[in-house]
Amino acid sequence: MNTIQEFHEFYNDIFNKVYRYAYVIMKREAAAEDVAQETFFIAYEKWEEVKEHPNPEGWLYKTAYNIITNYDRRFENHAMSLEELETEFVNAHAWEGFREVDMRLTMDRLLDEDEQKLIMMHYYGGYSIAEIANYMDVTEGTLRVRFCRIRKKMKGQFE
Repeated sequence: MNTIQEFHEFYNDIFNKVYRYAYVIMKREAAAEDVAQETFFIAYEKWEEVKEHPNPEGWLYKTAYNIITNYDRRFENHAMSLEELETEFVNAHAWEGFREVDMRLTMDRLLDEDEQKLIMMHYYGGYSIAEIANYMDVTEGTLRVRFCRIRKKMKGQFE
């Protein structure tokens, strides 16, 4: 299989996940699509590095997160019209389903920003407890306790 075919297969397998990840964070369909496209553009430019990475999907999520951070800085003064907000809301519910949106709203309500980042890194980014602990410079035990506390906060919300 040549490089273009490998990348094409990788793109087809993961694009929707990266899009959903960006959408959950940004809550805007067009912005999430921009982020997903830019993420895969960078991945294509660095394909040799990405395909050799121990966690290529995690690499994508980390890249998407960095793009989101910069995207928010570039467009922080951008205000959406009422029509845009309504379209985004309707499209989000039609495309993503109520459960995902409900989960994000519940996370926003119950968890602080650091707890939300942990959830995103582990469940959306595919990072292991060990990888996150190493990144945060804490022990795995400490991180497991944090996840336990997060689960207690969330318990019963999605049953």
